[in-house]
Amino acid sequence: MSALDTTRPSDSIASATNCSNASIAPRRHDSGSARHIDDPCEPDPPPIDTPLLAAANDPLALQRGKVAMSVALGGGTSAVAASTHAACARFRGTDPMITGRARRTLAAHLGKPDRGAGIPEARWMRAMVFERLVRDERFASQIATRSVGELGLDRPESVVIRDARTDVTTMAAELLAAHDRAVEHSAATLIHRAAVPFPGFEDAAATAVLPDFIVVAPKVAPDTGSWLVAGDAKDYERVRSRIEEMHAVLDGYAVRFKGKLDDAVTEIWNVHGQSLVGSRGTTKITYDDFVERADDRAIGVAFDFAKKVFGGELATSYLKHHAGDADDLRDSYVTTATLATVKEIRERLDGEANQAAAQLFDHHRVAIRGLSDERQQIYEDIRALAADPQLTALRRPRTRVEGFAVADPDGLLEQVEAPVVRKHLMSDAAGDFPIGSLNVWEQEVVGTEIARVDSLAWYRNPSRPAVDSLGVVYRDDVGNWRSMHPDFLFFNEVGGEVKASIVDPHGHHLADSVVKLRALADFAHEFGDRFHRIEAVAKAGGKMKVLDLKDRDTRSVIRAWEGSVEGLYSEPAARTYV
Repeated sequence: MSALDTTRPSDSIASATNCSNASIAPRRHDSGSARHIDDPCEPDPPPIDTPLLAAANDPLALQRGKVAMSVALGGGTSAVAASTHAACARFRGTDPMITGRARRTLAAHLGKPDRGAGIPEARWMRAMVFERLVRDERFASQIATRSVGELGLDRPESVVIRDARTDVTTMAAELLAAHDRAVEHSAATLIHRAAVPFPGFEDAAATAVLPDFIVVAPKVAPDTGSWLVAGDAKDYERVRSRIEEMHAVLDGYAVRFKGKLDDAVTEIWNVHGQSLVGSRGTTKITYDDFVERADDRAIGVAFDFAKKVFGGELATSYLKHHAGDADDLRDSYVTTATLATVKEIRERLDGEANQAAAQLFDHHRVAIRGLSDERQQIYEDIRALAADPQLTALRRPRTRVEGFAVADPDGLLEQVEAPVVRKHLMSDAAGDFPIGSLNVWEQEVVGTEIARVDSLAWYRNPSRPAVDSLGVVYRDDVGNWRSMHPDFLFFNEVGGEVKASIVDPHGHHLADSVVKLRALADFAHEFGDRFHRIEAVAKAGGKMKVLDLKDRDTRSVIRAWEGSVEGLYSEPAARTYV
């Protein structure tokens, strides 16, 4: 990634670069009015002075290259700062922005000329995917905010997406508008299909590839002006290799389940219908079944189902893989659609995909742990795309907003101070945590637990899916996956070790309370050995009662229970909570 100060032409313009390994935090320091980022991967070569095609008052400056700049190059300078993969050493070592020449020229110089014609398919695929994704507001906002974040700039107030259409005049106008937007409104602008090369390489003939995106963002106060960040998304080739592995897997399943596949092909080609015939003056209706050969529309519907099963990227790429050089794609559409209808293939492919994803998560586990909470959550969102729930590590909470004032229960004052307790994992400077947002049951549970002689700490578990929230998954009445989040985690010293306990004040007024209680019981059956206690608490008959979910007999009662949850707490399985 290259960063460029886009103050007006009379100002000096500095460029900074970042190591393409996003898991390594760059070292930041200030030098004069420009902010630099040192590449922690390898030392910088001497600066290179070249003319710059930059945003200026005069759009023709883009063509005349009036503005001078200084470029400090580090490893992988053209890699996007938002990259979520580790850098490829071979790719970085041959980067045209490092070698000063195109890869094809470098290969010829080394005696290994590239005699292939055109741009590799993977690069086309990367470009097409990026151009499609960059129009998504969330995707573009993440690129912009991560890019400026890597440079230590302030988070923008808003992100604007613009298309320069690879036109120099349009690009000049967009850069000027983006600069004004950054200065006047603290907004970042992401420009795709840019018409300028990377800063400092306009005349170097190092590479003919333009940046995948350019971000213009405001400087950090008290400095005025904007930074221009040019980025290149290079990691799609590695994603592409994973997709090609799935192609081989599907080819193998097509052979292994050929019999079922042939039957499914016949079903897709045959469209079943029924005609109804009636006559005026009678109530008799005749039903006639018929079979027609599928047309392109019917095949398209079947292929859309395959896109839902396999994902649009894999389904489309396998279609092209199967078709090869064929002009007629109907058979490939049918084959791809057919693979998605065979249950055994779907289940096995899900297993293969889960295994590949697990390997990637394991390989990058340490790097992901070093990211911010927001970026870690993105990986958790990816993990959540799995067909079945995945076991993940609970992250340490970082921030929490709680109110220290609550409405006066007596109505005499508008607000009063919220009750506070100690020992929460996240507290204010005095060690207090407000519990005014908790209901009476929950406050009673907290008071009971932190009063135990072996109590060390407690944690109010967030009620939303997040990296710092303990979630328990279950299937609802219609078979869809859902998650519940127990209210509290308590930590006690047991036998010289710190042990965690789940204590959930379980409301019995909700329709799904029985389903959630069974889910927590199933969780205790599978993971109970990792906790000191797993308990559900509720008030029944005016008393607080507890169900010990680590107890096998209690779990059996819960699984067989068909009445209300309130009635369950009146059974012998429920004990008095003290």
